[in-house]
Parts: sequence; structure tokens; C-alpha cells
Amino acid sequence: KSTNIDNRSTNDNRSTNIDNSSTNIDNRSTNIDNRSTNIDNRSANIDNRSTNIDNRSTNIDSRSTNIDNRSTNIDNRSTNIDSRSTNIDNRSTNIDDRSTNIDNRSTNINNRSTNIDSRSTNIDNRFANIDNRFKH
Repeated sequence: KSTNIDNRSTNDNRSTNIDNSSTNIDNRSTNIDNRSTNIDNRSANIDNRSTNIDNRSTNIDSRSTNIDNRSTNIDNRSTNIDSRSTNIDNRSTNIDDRSTNIDNRSTNINNRSTNIDSRSTNIDNRFANIDNRFKH
């Protein structure tokens, strides 16, 4: 709670496997500033089964953020995301999700009073498979 995360350096997560089975993440009043952050998740497998993410009054500023998720597999089965009064500013953000598989079975997303400003955002989802079965 009341955590400030400043990622102004480069994060390279090539061939990273992240398994967050039954993980509860509560980011109330969390400020995340990712100015000029490069995230490369090539061949990254992210499994968030039964993950609860509560981002009440969370501010995310990703100015000039480059995210390359080539061949990234994200499995968010029964994931609950509550982003009440969340502000996301993605000015000049480039997202390249080539051959990305996203399986969001029974995913609940509640974005009450959420402001998303995506000025100059380029999204390339070539060969992206999105399965939103049982999405509420």
C-alpha cells in the first residue's frame, strides 16, 4: 500500500517463465512511473490462474514505453481485475504482440471511472489469438 515504483531503466525478460498461481496482488494507492522503459518479453510464459488484482486509485504513466511481447503466452483463467479510478497515460507507447496467445477464461474486469489516454499508440497484433471464453 502506498508503494511507488519507478522503472526508468531497461528491463529485458527474454525467455522468462512467470507462474502466479493463486496470487493476490492489492495495489491500492500505488503509483507506477515507467518513463522511457523498454520491456522485452520474448518467449515469456505468464500463467495467472486464480489471480486477483485490485488496483484502486492506481496511476500508471508509461510515456515512451516500448513493449515487445513476441511469442508471449498469457493464461489468465479466473482472473479478477478491479481498476477503480485508474488513470493510464500511454503517450507514444509501442506494443508489438506478434504471435501472442491470450486465454482469458472467466475473467472479470471492473474498470469504474477509468481514464485511458493512448495518444500516438501503435499496437501491432499480428498472429495474435485471443480467447475470451466466459468473459463477463
